[in-house]
Amino acid sequence: MTYISIGEGEKAVRILEEGIEETDNETDNIEETGSDNLRKKLEDIKPKKPKANLKSGKYTGIKTVELTGRDENSVIYYTLDGTEVSKDSKQYTEPIKLREGKTILKAASINEYGIIGDTMDY
Repeated sequence: MTYISIGEGEKAVRILEEGIEETDNETDNIEETGSDNLRKKLEDIKPKKPKANLKSGKYTGIKTVELTGRDENSVIYYTLDGTEVSKDSKQYTEPIKLREGKTILKAASINEYGIIGDTMDY
């Protein structure tokens, strides 16, 4: 059987040539045994990369950043210290106030299967 396993716990899934099936296997990485078809299916369910209303750069004073672009079945998570985003990161629920000083904002959407989309670095 050719498949890609991804996700964790109850939301772990296998992406098969025939479609997606839920599994109770816990996997942290992609197990690839397969074809370009499977990679395409993974890209189809991978969450969109969030976008910020301000461009990355140097600012003075407090700035407020709004994040947009999440998919219907995903949630945006973020960090302010430059560390990688995970499901343990802070969940985006309202605009983020950036104080003076160096802040490295990273944000990514995580979908219902635990798949993390591309990270936005700001």
